[in-house]
Amino acid sequence: MSLHEHSKRIGGRTLACYLLTTCVAAAIGVAMAILFRSTFNSGEKGVTEDDALADVANLNSSTNERYEGYRKAVALFLQRDINSTYQRADGALEDLTLTDAVQLLLDALVPSNITNAFAEGTLLSIVMFAVAFGAILARGNARGRLQVATEVIHDLRRLAARVNESWIEI
Repeated sequence: MSLHEHSKRIGGRTLACYLLTTCVAAAIGVAMAILFRSTFNSGEKGVTEDDALADVANLNSSTNERYEGYRKAVALFLQRDINSTYQRADGALEDLTLTDAVQLLLDALVPSNITNAFAEGTLLSIVMFAVAFGAILARGNARGRLQVATEVIHDLRRLAARVNESWIEI
């Protein structure tokens, strides 16, 4: 069995395992939503700021390491939007053309700066970079892979240096 056939088998098994676990997770999520629908649609009001502050006061006034307060909704927490994060993200939706949607997708797929993609944690960009990097490494033979990897890393360093120089000139 050649290396190419072995790689195809491993890739197929990995894809099948991924799809199977995704389907199982989705089925569990749907089952839990159906099972506990009445619990979450009980019509109760959410936690208000006064309720949350009262719980904190009860917690702070407890004695002998016992909590004497009554917590009505333990799974709900009050959040304050300190940095206006939710307010900024709650902008109006804009209508996109097909061209704009494809352009946004390509921008998300191809990172303009891989270091920034790692810092921001944009997983899709990181995965696409890893796929491209792996394809470049797989092009060489077994003996020359280290040399190919070294050349790719040196090319990336040269490219980063050129970009850095162009920023300094501006």
